[in-house]
Amino acid sequence: MPDEYSPQDKTGLGTDTKDTEAPSKAGAEGGEQAPNFRDSFLKDTDLYDNPSLSTFTDPVALAKAFVETKALVGKKGLILPTEKDPPEKWDEFYKALGRPETPDGYEIVKPEGLPKEMPYSEERVGDFKILAHKIGLSPTQVKELVNWQTAETLKEFSAFQGQFVQVDGLGLVPKQWIEDHNKAVDTFKSELGDKYEMLTKKVAIAVMKYGGQELKDFVDKTGFGDNPAFIRAWLKVAEATLTEDDLVESTSGSMSRKDRIAAINSDPALLDTSNLQKQRALVAERNKLIDEEYAESKR
Repeated sequence: MPDEYSPQDKTGLGTDTKDTEAPSKAGAEGGEQAPNFRDSFLKDTDLYDNPSLSTFTDPVALAKAFVETKALVGKKGLILPTEKDPPEKWDEFYKALGRPETPDGYEIVKPEGLPKEMPYSEERVGDFKILAHKIGLSPTQVKELVNWQTAETLKEFSAFQGQFVQVDGLGLVPKQWIEDHNKAVDTFKSELGDKYEMLTKKVAIAVMKYGGQELKDFVDKTGFGDNPAFIRAWLKVAEATLTEDDLVESTSGSMSRKDRIAAINSDPALLDTSNLQKQRALVAERNKLIDEEYAESKR
């Protein structure tokens, strides 16, 4: 038996493979279809026409694919769904990754130590929870994202605050604006010199007369009262519309009786006979003040 075996005899039966290969090759060249390797062991089974086997042309390729598949099946892990998979498949995947059942399953607490000027919206937190749940984030991922976003926002807010100052009635105002305003006020005062105080009093009288207490409070609260542009505008109003009586009444209202009496006595109009109406008004006012002062001293 050993003498009948040759290297070309793969079966040990003494058949030369050259004799069997030639007809197959010739059949292929002659247009005949090569035998399907599945015919030998799957022909009479349900697996014969299985689409997953149609791509294999020989037993070696099939065996190789089987080994690779076994290796994948042996690994632990999740299979990522595709865009064609239904939402339920994605829900299962997200759940396996740790996503809570509902958006309320995320615990987001307002960070401690936030500046009071820094806005914080519970409504936006709720919207973020809905989005996080939609894209399948786990609570750990949400926590890390919130921490990162808070830290970055604080950095930006600190840098923002460094350029602004809090002003009553105006809120946050750029520091540069304050510096420019103060510089303009100093220049304006320097230009007017001793007239500055008198002119600003006229402006205050006009503001009170035409704008009332509401405008006066706004001007006092915001600091617009010393703004050069504001003063120039209202000074034109004062000089065009205010009478001497307006100025006298306003000035007297801010003085004590004794100071007002002294002011009237030193007023040149008290001796000016060219304007008897004003002279009589000053005399009447002075006499009234004197009577009030005397009556109070007797109490």
